[in-house]
Amino acid sequence: MPQTIDCSVVMLCHNGMQYTDYCLQSLIAANARPRELICVDNGSTDGTGELIGSMRPRLEAAGIEVI
Repeated sequence: MPQTIDCSVVMLCHNGMQYTDYCLQSLIAANARPRELICVDNGSTDGTGELIGSMRPRLEAAGIEVI
């Protein structure tokens, strides 16, 4: 069972959809997961924000709070 560690991950993105899915999947699969993920989407037009929103339930089910 993965361990939750007392840290935050800050993810800054702008039109980085091609990398965002891999990043979020990596957080879910990690042996040590952060308590929270702070996503800062700087006006992406490629669907990055929507992808983050669609992954929110899976991240929260894995014990990662999305801010």
